[in-house]
Amino acid sequence: MNARQPPRLLTEDDLARHLAQAYRLARADDLSWRPIQEHLHARRSAAFIEAFAGQLVQHYAQVPGVCVFRKTRPAQHFKRGGSQRSEFLFDVLACVMEKCPPAIRADVGLLDFIQAPLFQMESELAQDTAEAAEDFSKLVCGAAPQSLFVGPLTHNPAAFLKVLSCIAPHVPGEEVYCGFILHPKDWADSDELPKLYRWRVDRWDEVSTQA
Repeated sequence: MNARQPPRLLTEDDLARHLAQAYRLARADDLSWRPIQEHLHARRSAAFIEAFAGQLVQHYAQVPGVCVFRKTRPAQHFKRGGSQRSEFLFDVLACVMEKCPPAIRADVGLLDFIQAPLFQMESELAQDTAEAAEDFSKLVCGAAPQSLFVGPLTHNPAAFLKVLSCIAPHVPGEEVYCGFILHPKDWADSDELPKLYRWRVDRWDEVSTQA
């Protein structure tokens, strides 16, 4: 089976634009939810994840065989019987899919498998560095060339970055990013834009998110 040529990595500008656009789209869909409702924060977080995944779908639209798994929507791969997979390991995972024949039953059809991961994303919007450290650590277990963690935008992002700087060197891959968006409880009260940082060997450098 011939391996496909992997698609190009997202640039810093790509990722900054996708982060800002996903946040805008999630908030735009949320205008009617301003009164506090049951599960409001979870719905807003899910809206952001779906919007960000949608940005990756558009980015990889011309690349054959790419699937963007996310917990907010059933995927087209790894279907078995009446069940469908949505999330795969991370909140969002973009990867190149391939197929192989089954071992025994010829009538089952070809089986899906992941040929190569492209991009992995975890998010945790609780304003708690312990929660952030736990979810950021999940990226250490992945193999994608690019990783993104999205945390809460607070008055002191340096405190979160200080904690995450202990973990970032252990994340495999070529590029590690940390983005911050407002906690869902603050969406109706502030228009502060997301922030994006890239890990550079021993420090976090801010990336412009002006799209």
